[in-house]
Amino acid sequence: MSAIIGVGINVAMPDEPGRAIDQDWTDLHRALGGEIRGVRNRVAGLLIDELVSMVGVLAAGGWPELHRAWSAFDAYVGREVVVHTARGEERGVYLGVDDTGALLLQSRGVARTFHAGEVSLRATAGESAS
Repeated sequence: MSAIIGVGINVAMPDEPGRAIDQDWTDLHRALGGEIRGVRNRVAGLLIDELVSMVGVLAAGGWPELHRAWSAFDAYVGREVVVHTARGEERGVYLGVDDTGALLLQSRGVARTFHAGEVSLRATAGESAS
């Protein structure tokens, strides 16, 4: 089994491009009150360490433990979202992830699962994940 994990972290987003983003966002500069010198590498290192640890837990059959943790912080459950995949986009209500880790989406009266491919969530107009 293989997985590609991508994480994007805004470091110091200028205000002008930030205005074009149609949902809530922040960056390290704002979150840390302006001082980011030396922080970027520490944050990247801590994030990589945590991801490697979680992949180890998954490899040892620890999905139930991670599933509980994921569900506790999953800000999109119950929200209208657009799921972007290689086949296009699907709009619906995000229901979380199931016991296998598949993304669940209620769309046109049917619950659909997404197991593979690049999937990103974007809150629809008027929604945010705050």
